[in-house]
Amino acid sequence: MDKVAIRVSGDPSFFEEVTTEAARLDRSPSWLLVYCVGTTLPKLASSIVVAAPKDSGESMKRKMWTFFVPRDLVEHCGRLAARLGMTSDDVLAYAWHAGKGSVRAMPSS
Repeated sequence: MDKVAIRVSGDPSFFEEVTTEAARLDRSPSWLLVYCVGTTLPKLASSIVVAAPKDSGESMKRKMWTFFVPRDLVEHCGRLAARLGMTSDDVLAYAWHAGKGSVRAMPSS
């Protein structure tokens, strides 16, 4: 599986949640994001329009983070984002918000 590094821009709380859950599960933040995207993309792909997570505007401080994910997942995510009129960052944030309930239900390592 060919992996690539992607830079994701988002709310600092997004990265805090991902790293906290990844540490609890003894997994990498990249693994956790790939899990959420993999379980959410099929549902998202069947959507016609999806509301992106709310952006609080200029008051929100954006942070950059690097994740290592399979190349085909990045390509699929990019095509889907373009079709839905979202950014790839919005698709990743949506995937996290949609999948975090199942992540939190996973037993700790």
